[in-house]
Amino acid sequence: MIRLEITVTDIDEVIAAGYTVIRVYTDTEEDGDFDTLDGTETLVADTTGYTYVDTDGTTSTWYKVAYYGSSPDEGSKSDAQQGGTMDAYCTAFDVRQEVAVGSGADSISAKWDRVLWNMAVECSRLIDVYCNLEENAFLASGSATRYMDGNGDLELWLRWPATSISAVSVEETAGSGTYTSWTQGTDYFRWPYQDDTGLAVNPVLRLDVNTKSNGTKSVWYSGQRTVQLTGVWGYSTSVPDLVARACKMQCAEWYKLAAQGWSDSGGAPEFGELQYPKKLDPAVIKLIDRYRRYPL
Repeated sequence: MIRLEITVTDIDEVIAAGYTVIRVYTDTEEDGDFDTLDGTETLVADTTGYTYVDTDGTTSTWYKVAYYGSSPDEGSKSDAQQGGTMDAYCTAFDVRQEVAVGSGADSISAKWDRVLWNMAVECSRLIDVYCNLEENAFLASGSATRYMDGNGDLELWLRWPATSISAVSVEETAGSGTYTSWTQGTDYFRWPYQDDTGLAVNPVLRLDVNTKSNGTKSVWYSGQRTVQLTGVWGYSTSVPDLVARACKMQCAEWYKLAAQGWSDSGGAPEFGELQYPKKLDPAVIKLIDRYRRYPL
């Protein structure tokens, strides 16, 4: 899955000319024919930034875009460009807007989008590492089954945060290989306490045995792989505002360092080369520190 950022700097003039949509063409080669129409994005007044998601796209896919309207028909196609994967906490367009605000410009050229996407992905992974979370923890998706060792206690701290837990089974007789399904609200509770659907602002960090009078279980039975958990693993399914802000700030700083050739960066922008220090700024760390997970 690929995300393509499209900027329409002269949106008012484009709409006034009769164009209504942006057509997105794909090819496997940069110098291909680009005859395959993959999809469209509707033009909106006063909106300069558009995100096109290609569910079948890969890092080898190339794109060209063209304006289209029933009256003027199709305009000329843009230069070929590539998009970015969907595992970044901000977009190339976000970074360009951040740089534009910092420099007082109305907009920044999309010529560096491929580099900016790489920056966004690398920054996102650095955020994951700093927070001691799995990759894409702030863009969790897809259910998976994992196992944990039972501890013989009432509380079971999870090795990984989960945005939801859909099924819990326990090997109540050690070594039997038979797992008994436990029911949320009857046998255990998710903590922080969730509603029955598992939808809540905070991720699930712990499972507690129900010790109320209606509870039927005593402890999380001890043993290797005695607890089977199915859920969506990660901190959140959409990027929190502070994490997105941190990613944009860091990438904008990297861009400025690289483009201006500061002492802790290198490269030759005039030859299409940008290098930048791959570390997080202290101001960025302050934004994401609240999400850092410490070993138990």
